[in-house]
Amino acid sequence: MRKNREIKTYDLDPSSKEENKINDVDSKIQEENDEDIEQKEQIIKRYNEEVVYEHEHAINGNPFMFRVNKADKCNVHSIEDFKVKVKRKETRTIKEVLRTEEFKLGKRKKIILNAIKAWIKEYKENKSKVILKVSDVKEAVRPNDIAKIKVGAYIFLPLGLAALLVMYFRLTKLWGIAKDFTLFGKELHLNLELARRAAFSLQWVNIVAVVGIYIAITSMLFIGLYHAVCHEFTSYTKTHASLNEKLTNKVNNDFNRKSKKTLKYYQKALRKKECKLDPLPISDTGITDVDFSDIEALSDAYTHKMAKMKGRKTFLYITRFILFKGTYLCASTVYGYISFEIIRGLFGGGI
Repeated sequence: MRKNREIKTYDLDPSSKEENKINDVDSKIQEENDEDIEQKEQIIKRYNEEVVYEHEHAINGNPFMFRVNKADKCNVHSIEDFKVKVKRKETRTIKEVLRTEEFKLGKRKKIILNAIKAWIKEYKENKSKVILKVSDVKEAVRPNDIAKIKVGAYIFLPLGLAALLVMYFRLTKLWGIAKDFTLFGKELHLNLELARRAAFSLQWVNIVAVVGIYIAITSMLFIGLYHAVCHEFTSYTKTHASLNEKLTNKVNNDFNRKSKKTLKYYQKALRKKECKLDPLPISDTGITDVDFSDIEALSDAYTHKMAKMKGRKTFLYITRFILFKGTYLCASTVYGYISFEIIRGLFGGGI
């Protein structure tokens, strides 16, 4: 018979297994580190590209419109970092034009001073556009767009309410005072009381009177709300006008001071062939506080606010019309019918 062979297995050295595990972990860590390094490099690359873009965009712009708080991000620290046109399709920084021997003194003066004057002109044109826009907004949205309630409403509404209350709650007994003095007063009191009873014996007259009382009370409360909205509208308009004027004056004063200083500074710097003056800091030319973009933002906020208030104005006008006319109509209907009953009573056709 064939004997069964025994198969023996042998484990690898435990230390060898552990070493393989460590190697696997190390390789994973290395891969993760490589990915992190690659991501960081991409982030740095994107940041550098953004800085280069911001820098190029800034130095090809107008130094008088440049915001100083962007100086570090854009790597712009002087007006001399800005580019000016030296030929038809060639630009150089002011520093290159002013502080090298490439250009003669006369050419330097022409290039630099013309560039500064062009920047000043561009700024003023931008200012004119903004002022025109703000002016158009003021014209489109005026404080008197929400009409005030006429004086007659203040008189008629309380009187209408009082008249309805007198009739509805049988306050005609007050006429009893008159009957003790004159025959006419006695007759008037009698006819009025009879007419009132005849009128209010009808259900629809009662309904009209009650509705009129509620509408009159609501109308008087509505007047307070209406005035609050009118006050808010006028107050906001005045505040905007005051703030707009203050900002405009500040921007104008800052620009006039900085533009004159810049022009004089470089006129002096260009008197001699070799410029010994330090570059003018960007804080002496750029925007340090507010500019016309802030005024535009203020104007846009004002327009948005006024658009909302004008929407409310439509609702207020419709509500005012319904409440006031409703009060007039109810009071006129009740008193018209009572007057009709009085006339019928006087001429013998009454109740």
